[in-house]
Amino acid sequence: MTPETYKSSIKRFEKFLGAYVFMKNLLLILTFTLSSPAFAVYSPDWERPVQEADMRVLQADGHFEGAEAVALTLNRRDGEKKAVATSFTLDLSVPSSEGVRTVRYVIPVSDVSMNDQGHVVIKGRLKLFNENAATGYFPSIAIEIVPEAGQWEAYVRFTETGSVTSTSNLRISGSPEAVMTIQSHLE
Repeated sequence: MTPETYKSSIKRFEKFLGAYVFMKNLLLILTFTLSSPAFAVYSPDWERPVQEADMRVLQADGHFEGAEAVALTLNRRDGEKKAVATSFTLDLSVPSSEGVRTVRYVIPVSDVSMNDQGHVVIKGRLKLFNENAATGYFPSIAIEIVPEAGQWEAYVRFTETGSVTSTSNLRISGSPEAVMTIQSHLE
């Protein structure tokens, strides 16, 4: 081997090695950059949707009269160790003096128990914010869900306590489906 061919082969090897190191580093950077969002999704306070259902209105009165486009979502907090529901999200459209308005209630779960028929009953209660507490007007909403054979039957009661107490009721039913999020898995 002559010194010129030796130098030529060393230069070719150095070019190859440089290209190899460049491609390896580029691949590592791309892998880290593209996968990093998947690692940043966990948030212990996030109420992750687990199941949701488009609900049929079976009975409605008071504030709920004329309710349509009712959806119910069961949420679970990321930071919870047990696979239990932590809240419900109730979305519905109701007629008002300004037209149809959409409202959303996020109702914390207050109790999970069994009824006389052996079905799970999930209850939630939410006291709504009252800007003018001096009026003595204190609205609250309560929900009771009975998941049975792939169906949810829910009873929602909206109560306004003040000089006169009024109650509005909503009875809804629907078939829940799993909500898939980045870190969802079926348990």
